[in-house]
Amino acid sequence: MHVHAGSSASGTMRSEGRFSKSPALGICDRGDHARMVGPEFESLQWTEPAHALGMQHSKYDSPLGAIHTLASPSGLSAIYFPPQARRIEASLAPAGRLRGHGNIFLLRAEAYLACYFDGDLGYRPDIPLDLRGTPFQIEVWQALRAIPPGERITYRELATRLGRPEAVRAVASAIARNPVSILLPCHRVVGSDGSLRGYAGGLHAKRYLLEHEARHARESLETGGPHAIAA
Repeated sequence: MHVHAGSSASGTMRSEGRFSKSPALGICDRGDHARMVGPEFESLQWTEPAHALGMQHSKYDSPLGAIHTLASPSGLSAIYFPPQARRIEASLAPAGRLRGHGNIFLLRAEAYLACYFDGDLGYRPDIPLDLRGTPFQIEVWQALRAIPPGERITYRELATRLGRPEAVRAVASAIARNPVSILLPCHRVVGSDGSLRGYAGGLHAKRYLLEHEARHARESLETGGPHAIAA
């Protein structure tokens, strides 16, 4: 099932082929940032026919270590940590994966991750998503986008938002299989007692992301900067 979803210390993304490099440092502050991730990039062409490419892969070097991304010719399919690699790649790329080749969706994922880890939590990328899951799973994954940075909700609260207060376990199961970490922020969902519970990328990663967001969300509110998060 394909879903095109719009806007909801720096690193670098490694990909090979044409258009393989894009600026990661200062990407949130410079005027050329808009050109890199905006409509002007829509004219980029694939280096091979789309049907020949299948899933393409890149790796982003973050403060948490390697973060992997997968994209199809239709959109971004996954942002995931190494502990998730075997399951996600077996599910989304059973025939193997190809290197980036300037895939526009991978480049936009790089821009998003660079801004996120630089503390620009107000940046909302326009990245079409190619999500593969059941209708219920995709409904849960999309609902995650409504949880703002710096906020935490419980699994029960999310189930209630979805109009399924009795389906807490089913919601938790769908969250556990979320293929697009950080952008679809399943790390912001916690246990009813506030405990972090499980996270496919590891509890250390979940803790880091929540502390990173709390710190920068507070800074944005205090400074009222250009990307301040609405209270």
